[in-house]
Amino acid sequence: MGIQLRKLMRSRVIVVFGATSRIGRSTLEVLAAQEQVSVALVAAVESTKDPRVQRLKHATNCYLVQCNFAHGGEDSLRRAVRNADAVLLVPALSESGVRFSRRVVDAAAAEQISRLVVISSILSAPELLARCRQEHAKERPATEAVGSTPTEVAALEGYEAVEVHARNQLPEPGRCVSLRIPLLMETLLYCRDELLFANRFIGCFRTDTHVPSISVRDVGYAAAEVLANPKRKYESVYRLTGGIGASCSPNELAHFLTGALGREIKYRKLRDTDFLRVMKEKHTPDQVAQGTVGLRIFLEEPSE
Repeated sequence: MGIQLRKLMRSRVIVVFGATSRIGRSTLEVLAAQEQVSVALVAAVESTKDPRVQRLKHATNCYLVQCNFAHGGEDSLRRAVRNADAVLLVPALSESGVRFSRRVVDAAAAEQISRLVVISSILSAPELLARCRQEHAKERPATEAVGSTPTEVAALEGYEAVEVHARNQLPEPGRCVSLRIPLLMETLLYCRDELLFANRFIGCFRTDTHVPSISVRDVGYAAAEVLANPKRKYESVYRLTGGIGASCSPNELAHFLTGALGREIKYRKLRDTDFLRVMKEKHTPDQVAQGTVGLRIFLEEPSE
């Protein structure tokens, strides 16, 4: 069944890329459960036979569209979003993930989609990246691209690259909406070996520093609200947190992981320079590593 026919049956069509991610699934579940707005939900996936995709279809009653996610599959991406009212993009942080996300943005722009929602990170905020780079300017290569002001930092990696590309391709106010969320777990993605074999995770925050956080479900609610109302005016960027009490310290995270894994998990605090070096060795995008250090400086060191 084509999207055009679905539009005749339902009032709005929403296409989700990254549907099997926790945020993508949560958004689909929220949209499927709401009664105020009638929508046809479409999960754009690489394989419709993937067990995760089948479970998602069963849970949300979404339609499935198989796409070619590799280079050269641009036509399939355009077909997936054609005639859609809104598109959700949950980017991956890998280089291939960023390239794919750019192609999704290009497809949305080419098909004149009225609303693109991009899940991003508070770590992509230029002011956080600038704090890190200014603090460690003497230790960084002279060729590092740094803006003349804290908000003119020209490093385009990870979430930041996708955000910038989306704003450039869909420049009209409110057409592209970025939801920047706190991702306390980001560094854990690059510390799996330590968790598995050394029972520890690393970071640059003090053990008692409370880092902003938000539940995946709340992100789903926010994304669903913006997607379900493509004609409503929204700002280009929203920074989402779970409220004043929604935060977690490394100590609290270690305690939670200890209980969840059934063995003692410890937290190892590194100096900023050591943290950046270790993240680089793990091929972590600079935007994630530098943004994390920038967030630490913002949370722990008073502004001069």
